[in-house]
Amino acid sequence: MRAKRRFQFDYISITVTIGVLLYLAVLIFPLLLSFYFSFTNFNLLNATNSFVGGENYISMLSDDTFRSTLWFTLKTSFIVTLLANVLGLAVAMALNHRGPIYTTMRTVFFVPQVLSAVVIGFIWSGMLNSQRGLVNTLLRQIGLIGVGGNISWLGTPTLATLSVIGVCIWQMIGFCTVVYLAALQGVPQDLKDAANVDGANRWQTFRNVTFPLLSPGVTVNVVMLLIMMFKLYDIIQVMTAAGPAGTTESLAFYVTRMAFTVNRVGYASAMAVVLFIFIAIISAGLGAFLRSREVEY
Repeated sequence: MRAKRRFQFDYISITVTIGVLLYLAVLIFPLLLSFYFSFTNFNLLNATNSFVGGENYISMLSDDTFRSTLWFTLKTSFIVTLLANVLGLAVAMALNHRGPIYTTMRTVFFVPQVLSAVVIGFIWSGMLNSQRGLVNTLLRQIGLIGVGGNISWLGTPTLATLSVIGVCIWQMIGFCTVVYLAALQGVPQDLKDAANVDGANRWQTFRNVTFPLLSPGVTVNVVMLLIMMFKLYDIIQVMTAAGPAGTTESLAFYVTRMAFTVNRVGYASAMAVVLFIFIAIISAGLGAFLRSREVEY
């Protein structure tokens, strides 16, 4: 018995040690390395890289592309987070019933979340193709555009931005729906019954009873979606490649381009550090604010 317990203890110790080492190697070490590179002019082709202090961070202040990509990231993150949460909650309310049909529909709505972002980008870039895309074909069939007409969904700055936002919302709805469904399961039925006895209609019951108890789900969805949107890269790379004319370039895309195309790894590392700090502050601050407004039963 003692030998068995010792074996279990050793097994747990080894597992924990391996997990810590992997965490340090995959997350902490690259983060520290990026922080170090952000103070250098490091690039992959230059054998002599020197320390430049805060020059990379100062350069960002006068970088118009950095400001435009930051604004695009903030704008798309806010819109996608807001609309995906609203639509996800609506879908969750509609599917919060028992039965095989509702179970099937829950699976259908969650499918986009489990698909790779690259796959989603390829699917929608084909559907939004101006010549043979499914979207334009359907619009021609119902008469919204002429027989020979085409809408350049990915070739026009405004439509390309709206297309990226729409695809991101389509992908994120499934995640929000699952979280809100889980939260709805925790709303006590006796509170709803009490509200009905007091004469509250369905909207009043939802606003005063159901929605306040969904606050933990709101916190999870808002924070997680903001983090995912701040790191948006794959869908943009596949659908628009940051075009047309850089109007759909996110900050994460700009960091990657500067590091591996322009070969300014030091400057890209500085932007990555700023992006990391920005995400950490926004996530921590917003998470603390939302948690302070959570209602416990």
